[in-house]
Amino acid sequence: MYTLKIRSITLIIVLSVLFVLFGGVLTTSSMGLAQSPSATVPVDLMLIIDNSCSMYEVGNSVCGNNALGSDPDYLRVMGASLFAASMDFSEAQPVDRIGAIHMGTTANLIYPLLPIEQSREALARAVADPVPMGGTQVMEALREAYAVLKAESGSGNRPAIAFLTDGVPYPAEGQSFADIETLVKENTDVPIYLLLLQNQGAEVPQDEVRRYNAYIGKWQQFAQRVENVKVYIIPDHDNLLDTYHDVINDLEAQPPSPPPSTLQSGQSQDFYVSRYARRVYITAIQLDPQSRGDIEITDKSGQIVQDGEGGVRIFRREANPVEVYLAYGPRLTGQTDGMWNVRALNAALSVFIDVQGAYVFNWLSPKAVLNDLLPGTLILREPVNPLSDLELTFNLLIDQDQPIVEPQVISGDLLAPDGTTYPVRIPADFAPDAQGIYRLPFRLADYGSNSTMGRFELSLRSDDPQQTGSVQQSIAMIRVWIEADPDAPVTTVVATPKPVQTATVSPTLPVTPIPQPPTPCPNPPFCKTTGQLVGIGLLFVLGGAAAIYAFLRLVRKPPEGFVLVYENNAPRGGKISLKAKASHKFWQWWQVTVGPKGDIRVTPDMTSAASNGASSSTSDSPPVKIPGMKDMTPAPAARRGHSKKSRGKHKQRGNILGMFVYKDGRTRFINKAGRGRQKLDETVQSVALGSNVNLQMSSDEKKLNSKVI
Repeated sequence: MYTLKIRSITLIIVLSVLFVLFGGVLTTSSMGLAQSPSATVPVDLMLIIDNSCSMYEVGNSVCGNNALGSDPDYLRVMGASLFAASMDFSEAQPVDRIGAIHMGTTANLIYPLLPIEQSREALARAVADPVPMGGTQVMEALREAYAVLKAESGSGNRPAIAFLTDGVPYPAEGQSFADIETLVKENTDVPIYLLLLQNQGAEVPQDEVRRYNAYIGKWQQFAQRVENVKVYIIPDHDNLLDTYHDVINDLEAQPPSPPPSTLQSGQSQDFYVSRYARRVYITAIQLDPQSRGDIEITDKSGQIVQDGEGGVRIFRREANPVEVYLAYGPRLTGQTDGMWNVRALNAALSVFIDVQGAYVFNWLSPKAVLNDLLPGTLILREPVNPLSDLELTFNLLIDQDQPIVEPQVISGDLLAPDGTTYPVRIPADFAPDAQGIYRLPFRLADYGSNSTMGRFELSLRSDDPQQTGSVQQSIAMIRVWIEADPDAPVTTVVATPKPVQTATVSPTLPVTPIPQPPTPCPNPPFCKTTGQLVGIGLLFVLGGAAAIYAFLRLVRKPPEGFVLVYENNAPRGGKISLKAKASHKFWQWWQVTVGPKGDIRVTPDMTSAASNGASSSTSDSPPVKIPGMKDMTPAPAARRGHSKKSRGKHKQRGNILGMFVYKDGRTRFINKAGRGRQKLDETVQSVALGSNVNLQMSSDEKKLNSKVI
C-alpha cells in the first residue's frame, strides 16, 4: 500500500505540473507561426554538380566543340567549397552532413555523406579537379543522391539535394521530363534546390537555347505543383556564387545576403551592425588561389576581430579557398548599432557580409501551416480569390517571445506564377499597434499579374530603421505561399481601425477627450479564437480526468482472492488466500506457481523475503510464514524435464502450468497450459490444468464450495 501511495502521489504531482505548464502556455502564447532559424532541423545535403562538357571553357582539349563555356571559371567548384565552409558554422556543435556527386556520362559519388566539420577541407579537395564528361545523366544522378539519403534516413537530419546543371538531360532516352517528374514525386520527402545555369553565349546553338528555356519552364511549372522543389534561374556564371550563397541561407531559414563585394588589395567596405544583431558573418572567397590574401575586420570602436577572442570563430584552411569569420555573443557586446569595416589585404577577395538578426517573424493571419520541407516558408490553408481583400497580420518576436513594438522597416516582394516579381505595396505610415501587431492590407488583383491561378510567393522582410551604409541587410524574413483560385469565394476583411489619439488642449479650456473605438481585445494575451478555446477546454478536461484517475488509484482497496486446487475432483492442499495484510502484499515478494499435479510452489524473492523475516529456502519442508496466506509447506523446487541443445544453446524445460501475478491493479492467473488469463472477481472461475487437475478461484471466499483445511 505504501508503494502504491508513493506512485500515485508522484503521478498527481507530475500531472499537476504539466497541467500548469501547458495550460499556461496555451493561455498566454500568441499562437502564431514563428520562423526561428534556431528551430530548423539539421541537414543531410547531397550536392549534384554538372561536369558535362558544356560547362567547360570553349576550346577545351577534352570536349572539343561540345565545350560551350557555361562555367569557364569553375565557379561550380568554388560553390561546393562555399557549401562546405559555410554550412552549420556557428558557436554550436555542428550536426549537418554533406556529400557530392559529379554528373556527366555517369553519376559518380565523389564524396560520401559525412559530418560537415570533417568535410570543410576534404570535400573541397574532392571536387577540386573535375573530369569533363560527355552526357548529362540527370536521372542517374538523382537516383544516386536519393539512395545515399535514404540509406541515412535514420540520422534524424532533414535530407536535401542542391542540383546545378546547365542543359537538358542527354541522352534523352529514359530521361524525359515525365520520367524526372515521376522520380521526384516518389521522393516527396526530399526537397530539391535546383540551380539552372543559363548560357546565352554565341557558341551555344539557338535551337539548344530554345530547348533549354523550354526545359526551365517545365521545372518552374512543376515547382508550382509540388512543395519540395525550389528553382533558381542563374542568368550568367558570374551570378553562380551569389545563388549558392542564397541556397545556404534558404537551408538555414535566413534572409538573403546583400550582393558580394569584390575588394582589391587595400580596399575596404563599411557595413552596419544593428542593435538587433545576433551574429556577424564575413565569408571571404580567394579569387586567385595562387596568391592567397588576408582580411581585417574591425568593430565600431576600431578594434580588430581576432582569432582566440571570446565570441570569435574562424575557418581558414589551405585546401579550401573559402574562409568564414564569425563574431557572436560576447564579441558583439557594446559593439552593435554602429559601423564595422572589412578590408582586403595582399590580394583580391570576394566578400559576403551577413548580419543575422535576433528577432523573427511571427505569422498570425490568415491561417497558415509550416512547409516542413523548405524552412522559413508558410502555406496558406485556404486558396485565395485574387479579388479578395485580405488583412495580413504578423508581429516580430525577440527573446522569450516578446513582441517588438518599436516600428521596423517592412518591405517585400510578390513572385507570380509566371516568374514576374512585384514589390509589395506597403503604406507609408505602416507601423505596429500597441501590442506590436502589424496589419497589412493585401489584394492579389492589385499587382497586375496575368496569372489568376497558381502559387504566388509573398516574401516579407524587416530592417532596422536606424540602418545606414551601402550594405543593406534584412534582420528577418518570411515567405508565404498563396494559392490563387478565381473560383474561390471572394472575401473582404474589414481592416482594424487605428486608435485615435486624444486631443491635446490648453489647461485653461475644458478637456473633452475624443472617444476611441472599442479595442477588439482589451487583454491580447488572453484573447483566443474558437479553436484555441476548444483546445484549452479539452486540456482542462483531460487534466481533470487524469487527476481523478490518480486519486482513485490512491484510495482503492487492494485486490485479494482465494484459490482451491482439485485433483481427481477432490480438494488438495487446502484453500490458498491471496489476501494482503498490513503493508505487505504476497505479489511483492512471493511467487506462487501451480504444477501439473496441483502442487503449490511458493518461491520467495531472496532479498525481499529476508527483509520481511521469511525463510529464503524452499527446499526444506518446515512451514513458511507468508503474510496474507495460510501456513503452507512449500513444495520442492520445480521438477525439470530433460535438457536439449537447440541452436547451440542449452534450454531447460520446466513443468509449471500456471502462475498468479499482480497486473493493472488486479490479481490475475496465467494459465500456461491453456494460454489463457483470468481476472479474480466475485465469480467462481474454474480453470483446467490437465485431465485430472483444476483450480477454482474467486475474490469472495464464501462462494468457494470447500472448507479450509
